[in-house]
Amino acid sequence: MNIAIITARGGSKRIPHKNRKEFCGKPIIEYSIQAALGAGVFDTVMVSTDDEKIAQVARAAGAEVPFMRSKKTSNDYATTADVLLEVLEQYDKMGQHFIHACCIYPTAPFVTSEKLKQAMEILQKETPTNCSIRHFALFIQKAIMCGMQLFWLSVSICSITKNTLSVFAGWLKEWQIPQWKRSRCSIIW
Repeated sequence: MNIAIITARGGSKRIPHKNRKEFCGKPIIEYSIQAALGAGVFDTVMVSTDDEKIAQVARAAGAEVPFMRSKKTSNDYATTADVLLEVLEQYDKMGQHFIHACCIYPTAPFVTSEKLKQAMEILQKETPTNCSIRHFALFIQKAIMCGMQLFWLSVSICSITKNTLSVFAGWLKEWQIPQWKRSRCSIIW
């Protein structure tokens, strides 16, 4: 069984209610939900949220919201991994177990059903994990900016071909950024 988990916390600081804001005529989260449902590769498409209004929008768009996200995974310091583990543990308690899990962000209006199908095909045939790649016109450098301080993000690169980067894993040591600054971080591409 396969599950699509759309992570949609309600407490955005920079853009309040961003996960349900209208984007080109509908709430932005609907694009992710419709792509996941349209892919036809997921047995379950669910939204993990702590916000009842997001849950209502998600259900109206066809996603499941079988439980609300805990306070532990709804704060500014919870990671995506924390959220995904919580969701899978909750489903385990309900007697549902999944072979593949796909994390889709709610603010990804350009994700398509076709791309999700292709990713699942690759995952099932070739690799135990899958990640997206991006074509860059120039040499690739990646960093994190916190306040006015720049921290280089150390990345393990799978392959670079003709300015295309496939990132296997990126890790930023927690000690590099003070706890109070982490909510002010942004990725620089």
